[in-house]
Amino acid sequence: DTADDLKAFRDKVNGGNTSACALLTSNITLDKNESWTPIGTRSNKYAGTFDGDNHTISGINVNNSDYAGLFGVGNVSDGASPVIKNLTISKSSIISTGNDAGTFAGWSGGTFINCHTTSDVNVQGTGEVGGIVGYYQIKMSATSTMEQCSNLATVTEKNTNSKNGI
Repeated sequence: DTADDLKAFRDKVNGGNTSACALLTSNITLDKNESWTPIGTRSNKYAGTFDGDNHTISGINVNNSDYAGLFGVGNVSDGASPVIKNLTISKSSIISTGNDAGTFAGWSGGTFINCHTTSDVNVQGTGEVGGIVGYYQIKMSATSTMEQCSNLATVTEKNTNSKNGI
């Protein structure tokens, strides 16, 4: 897998194939000098399975208004929520000038298993900011699970009245 493969996957999802799945076969290093456009948008919410296969993605550089993370927006509905698993994110900067910033996802529900951030990750936003997910939406009829995840990222939220991140 290469940075170009990850970008092509993102473009596929953001173009409408929201249930696309991915399995990493190697570590991926993105160019920190390039701004990362998150996977999944408000109109094309990610609903597939992304398995990092215990690999690391590093060099993510997000600087946008809302929905900042490797994934921007994950779907929250019956049978169509994302599964993100077996992935570490390192040496990355996730900055939202608005709300919903998280290393793995800015806004999402779904299943997160064995997802980890390292201490060289920085996450910032105005509200709903978290080391794993900024705004974790739980819908009672949809699967929402967080298992064996850890966060060592530095998390900064400007609005002290808006706590929701994980």
